[in-house]
Amino acid sequence: MSEGSEVTYEKGLTPRIMVISLIVLLGGYVLAKFNWDFSTRQWTYCGLWISYFWVGLLIEALGRINPRWRLTAAETMILWIPFWLLTGVSFWEKGAANEGVVEPYGTWSTLVYALMNEPYASAWKDFFPSFWVPSDLNIVRIMWSGLMPGETVPWGPWIAPLIYWSLFRICLVTVCLCTLYILRRPLIEVERLPFVPSVPFAYFTRQLCTVEDNKSRLFNFRDAWSKVFWIGFFVGAIIGLQPILTEVIPIIPMAAFWGEYEIDFSVWTSAILPGAQTDAVLHTTQTALWILLPYDTLITAIITWFVLEVLYNVVIVRMGLVPYSPGVESDWGYFGYRPPFHYCWFAFTGVTIGIAIWTLYAARDHLRRAFRSIVSREVDVRDQGLSLRTVLIIGIVATIILWLQWIVSGDSYSAAFAVIFWLFFIFFVLHQIGCLRMVGEAWYHMPENDELLWPYVYYPGLALGIPEGNNPAMVRAMTLTTMSSFRFLPYNAYMMGCYFRGLEITRTRARDAFIWILVSVIIVTLFGSFYDAYIYAHTGGLSSTTGDHEFADSTAWSISARNLLSSEMFPVAYDFGVHVLYTVVGAAFTIGLYVLRMRFPWFPINPASMVMAMYWTFPWMWFNGLLALAIKVILTKVGGARLIEERAIPAIAGFCTGFGCLEIIGGLYTLFTQALPTFYALYKP
Repeated sequence: MSEGSEVTYEKGLTPRIMVISLIVLLGGYVLAKFNWDFSTRQWTYCGLWISYFWVGLLIEALGRINPRWRLTAAETMILWIPFWLLTGVSFWEKGAANEGVVEPYGTWSTLVYALMNEPYASAWKDFFPSFWVPSDLNIVRIMWSGLMPGETVPWGPWIAPLIYWSLFRICLVTVCLCTLYILRRPLIEVERLPFVPSVPFAYFTRQLCTVEDNKSRLFNFRDAWSKVFWIGFFVGAIIGLQPILTEVIPIIPMAAFWGEYEIDFSVWTSAILPGAQTDAVLHTTQTALWILLPYDTLITAIITWFVLEVLYNVVIVRMGLVPYSPGVESDWGYFGYRPPFHYCWFAFTGVTIGIAIWTLYAARDHLRRAFRSIVSREVDVRDQGLSLRTVLIIGIVATIILWLQWIVSGDSYSAAFAVIFWLFFIFFVLHQIGCLRMVGEAWYHMPENDELLWPYVYYPGLALGIPEGNNPAMVRAMTLTTMSSFRFLPYNAYMMGCYFRGLEITRTRARDAFIWILVSVIIVTLFGSFYDAYIYAHTGGLSSTTGDHEFADSTAWSISARNLLSSEMFPVAYDFGVHVLYTVVGAAFTIGLYVLRMRFPWFPINPASMVMAMYWTFPWMWFNGLLALAIKVILTKVGGARLIEERAIPAIAGFCTGFGCLEIIGGLYTLFTQALPTFYALYKP
């Protein structure tokens, strides 16, 4: 049985694309690691910095030289997979680096840092099994401080940890990919969620690969769409000069990520509105893309921020219900993680789960058919050439492997680990689904997924006999939970959603993308694990890097903060019953909002937008939402809805492409002035 319309989807996974993309994947990983690990601009270049724009120019040039060298739109979309994995989530919206796979989420480098630095070294000594990290600290020391004269890399003790953590990451990504693919049709084809970050790269690709007389329509300046695109492009490129200037004149302000500027209005508002969190982050391309969103999404972000981050905060400060000192307004999670109403937790553990449950309910008929294919060989639902039975089986196998990895890590508490894994897994998948809808309807500043899992691992673990406090079993459980947080990394189901929306726009067969994402993740994960180990050993160790060092440090801190009593997320003793209450009430509240939206189409509150404005990500939501709303109202009054429909997409796609394409200048500048000199100074064969 096949689902879907009669629309033709083109094959993109061809032999030449396989070869080219593998070269890009491996070579790009090495290139991206230089600026990430050997410069002081690691958070600006936390991924590859080559925009799809420059690759598109190369594709066009080769096509004009020889038409047989020209790539189809479907081939180009598959070629974007390694660029997306290496570049990160901002590849879709502007082609700029933003947390690509060079960041060591879920890897062994965190354990190296912990065993070589206090307070973790003393507290966690002998806590980790040898298949997580070698038990001999002299061997671990090589990865921390590099090889001494006459030493060689002791690969033997490292093989098991490298394989274990590679498999761990691969299986988690596989679960995310399978979750996304099962829900692809209901969300992308049926509901047609916009996934606005996908607009720039997808429409750029479609126009680039539409060819007339061996010339891309993108370069036909008499074409109305292309003309508007290039106007937007040059405007974006001019504005994009600002972050370039930051690279050579650091006094010019910019946030860590390309095109994000923090504006702290609380400096002026705190005197009259103490507690009001008016901090904002101007995200240039987000503002532009949000013009394409419905009014309810924009209005919800603004209203939610004003009610909670302004009115509620001011009231509880005036009433003396929270500790207050001038400046706490700039601590984005300060009020939301404290009583009387932990609204960050309510959003994260309740609203997110409610969104996921509603998404599953809305797709129930499709899911019923898909899962029936597991038990009935007469039923096989095929989605763009790929059997959903196959997708489910792959996902189940990956889940079982993860379960076994948890069990063997539990040692004498293996039975407890076997149980709490399923609590972790259920909430992990629900979080992926909830955030998938958030990105589809609004943006990618959704809540991070690890904090949600802490209480549902910690407290049930205690009930199952795992000792409280600092002990091997609890630290291992919290480590596995923490290692499962991919944050904004492209590995998440919700980040993959933007790419699969782009496949729909360009009419590229989703089956090809599923296969090549899976293959690419396996290859880059294994290659990256062994490459990183080699580089650490020969360049002074993890301690000599910038990006990996900082990342391992923060991840170790995050593991240690899992006592739920004194960390940033739990500044006041936090009862498990409160957490469960927030989950249940928050989910019910969210489902109620969706019911209201069904019965009353005018109802303006969109839970997918609301949850991000309730969380510490509010600075991205209210300010960009306010700007986008104002621009959208003006454009609608000037030219009506038709102006938005016919001119906004090419103008915004061009603007975002132009804004991000200049990052290559800063990337090359940093590569040659910092990264390569530092690398060669450290490298010892």
